[in-house]
Amino acid sequence: MIPYIYGEETQELSITVYRDGYCHISQVLNVDEDIMISIPVFGENLDNILITGKKEILDYDISGNEIIIDTENNTEINIEYDTPDLTSKEGIVWTLEITSPIEFTVIFPEGITVIDLNNIPLEISENKIKISKGDQEISYFFTAETREQSKLLYFLVGICAILFCSVIYVLRGKKIKFSKLTNEEKEVIEFLKKNGDSLSSDIRKSLNIPKTTAWRLFKRLEEKEIIEIKKGKENYIKLKRL
Repeated sequence: MIPYIYGEETQELSITVYRDGYCHISQVLNVDEDIMISIPVFGENLDNILITGKKEILDYDISGNEIIIDTENNTEINIEYDTPDLTSKEGIVWTLEITSPIEFTVIFPEGITVIDLNNIPLEISENKIKISKGDQEISYFFTAETREQSKLLYFLVGICAILFCSVIYVLRGKKIKFSKLTNEEKEVIEFLKKNGDSLSSDIRKSLNIPKTTAWRLFKRLEEKEIIEIKKGKENYIKLKRL
């Protein structure tokens, strides 16, 4: 599947690779005002879709493997979403496969080693690789992961230390965790305690916060291991045991 932008010009395309295999797509388009555009996407399973113009969030619809957007009074559109469909894993080796109509930049997490590229990159800078258009494959593995496998004994010793530290965490973890929460984060927790597992839209409407603010808020709470985000057509928010 080649995601050509019919009648539009892609100004910038970047792909951020996460450790769990998900990729964050960020695409900037130059468009005409007040028209409907249909943009093919990378992947079939999309999460956390966000379409923005100069100062506003734009409405969109999903039709097959395309996003249909009303440009309204904007001449530049930003498209962002997450997908797990661009990577695969065999053993410890991950492979990113993508076909792009333009050159693009891949941003990797720290601690990876690239072991194979099917084409010569245009530029390499720290954890970024700029690649030409066309069919591209990049194979890589996490250096830290191989080191852990080669030092199993140290890992087992570390488990004992972790178990010891977990006792302290149980005694102090809650106090530390909640002392650093913002008021909005506390409101989300109170909402989930009162209403149980809820749709992200219901929480957002109850707290009267914008969609982008809510998305970042849920991500922070997930990183703090306070909530679990169940991905679907609409995200479902679950409060973990506290």
